[in-house]
Amino acid sequence: MQLDLMELLLEGKGGAQFQEYMERYLDAKYGSRFERTTENGRKGDGGKDGYIYDSKHYFAISSRSDFKRKITFDFFNCVTKNHDVRKFTYVTNRALPTAYAEVVNRLRGIYPTISVEVLTHYTIAREIFDFPKKQIEKILNRDVDISRDNSIYFAENEDESESFTFREAIKDSIHWYTLLIIICVVVGVLFYFLHFNEQVWGIAMMGLFVFLVLYLILFGKGIKKTKFPHKILYLICSGKLPVGGEIIFNEAIHRSIHRNSMWNFTFYKRSVSCVKRGCTGKVYLYDHEEETYIGKCERDPVNHTYTVDRNFYGNLNC
Repeated sequence: MQLDLMELLLEGKGGAQFQEYMERYLDAKYGSRFERTTENGRKGDGGKDGYIYDSKHYFAISSRSDFKRKITFDFFNCVTKNHDVRKFTYVTNRALPTAYAEVVNRLRGIYPTISVEVLTHYTIAREIFDFPKKQIEKILNRDVDISRDNSIYFAENEDESESFTFREAIKDSIHWYTLLIIICVVVGVLFYFLHFNEQVWGIAMMGLFVFLVLYLILFGKGIKKTKFPHKILYLICSGKLPVGGEIIFNEAIHRSIHRNSMWNFTFYKRSVSCVKRGCTGKVYLYDHEEETYIGKCERDPVNHTYTVDRNFYGNLNC
């Protein structure tokens, strides 16, 4: 079975049958963390067809074509009947309307602390295609002969995603900015008044070093939460991060940022297993050209590389 045939298979399922396929897919992806809530697509329980309790991630599965009405109904039903919803994912195998992003962004704007996403059968098929053969057969409920190509999709790691507002980004970065200001002020004052006395300068530097150590001990956790709002503001003002867009934010920790609405964002960590024969490494994203990224395998970043588009689909460079 090739990828396009798997996409057609998922697209052709409707109602309860599509829901059964998606529940088996979510079981395979999340294991015992995923909990089902219904056995029939028309008997949804509180706007959700499944959820992950520890991350407060709720799923609504539907094969109906009235996207705008259905996602809006399921979303509000979910957030009003479930406590502390942090992420809502609408799973569908129907073609999305051209204005679907406006619908999703409107929901994000109403509840800026909730991450709202749409998962289509195209993305799901690519994820299933990377599963082991036995898992694929269990999800599709049939024997398959997999014909793999060199294409991959960089999916987000659910456990490492984080949604936040710009105000929260500033709040979480207070300790980092405070430390930076203190260092600049102290070094500036010392340099201006004491640079002519090497002994005093040395003592002052030692005192500054001790202060930094104590500050890191006391506020280290707060500093790690820093989201660099000045960088986010630059990306917005420069037009590099429009609403609905996503770009690499920090290559060192493989973090990308998605702009959900005007002042609401989500950090993702995207990766995928290397498809090079015999390799078991993870592939991470790096900036490359204006219209593409480059994916590099952690085991062989020189020979195992991928050309990746802005939708995070990539192909192995042979």
